[in-house]
Amino acid sequence: MIEADPALSVFPRTAVTVLVDTTGTAPDTLLSTRITAPVAGDVIGTQIMTLTVSAITAGKYLGIVPDEEMSAVSRTLRIALDLTD
Repeated sequence: MIEADPALSVFPRTAVTVLVDTTGTAPDTLLSTRITAPVAGDVIGTQIMTLTVSAITAGKYLGIVPDEEMSAVSRTLRIALDLTD
């Protein structure tokens, strides 16, 4: 899950999420970044979606992405969403 206050105001009771490809087949581009925890995979910045509370509570909590890797995810998302200065 990622934080996005504007999206949360438009879609209450949802969480903004991004796809993590764990198959190892995602292309290495500016719009993807590798994470190693809580699962190993490639975060794909163009695969942003919202999940409802029921979908979240039905899922399994895996953990938190380490700070250094989350910084890379943040850069990827900023590029994908054209939020660069």
